[in-house]
Amino acid sequence: KSLVYNFYEEVNIFSSKIDENLTFKENCYILFDFFTNRIITISPYFQLLSSNFKIKDFCDYLKNDSILDNLKNDLYSITTKIISIGVTEGIIKEDDNKDYQRFVMISACSGIANSFCENKSTDLEICKSYAYEFIKRALK
Repeated sequence: KSLVYNFYEEVNIFSSKIDENLTFKENCYILFDFFTNRIITISPYFQLLSSNFKIKDFCDYLKNDSILDNLKNDLYSITTKIISIGVTEGIIKEDDNKDYQRFVMISACSGIANSFCENKSTDLEICKSYAYEFIKRALK
């Protein structure tokens, strides 16, 4: 629970960095940096925890936790805000399904995390540029 709470607090700080005065691309890179940094800092702790119990048990334990619900809602709001900037700039189609748009954003972040976790020598800047291009193409 302490890891989730810490992550929740960091999301609140991160949320203030998303700025409508920045471009869609700049905000996407802020999002990518946030997730990359969380993977780097949380991964060792999560591995330690998961060595003592099954991931399913951990997820079941957190299912009824209000902090986790708040965390999901905050991340949902952040991605919605970034998407709306992309719509304003004409990068993202306004009429696309909102759940699909958020799915694409989350998938891009997951792709960066996956690349980094599989190969620590991966150039994160290249991964971020791939993720950004993926978002642009998927939501155009």
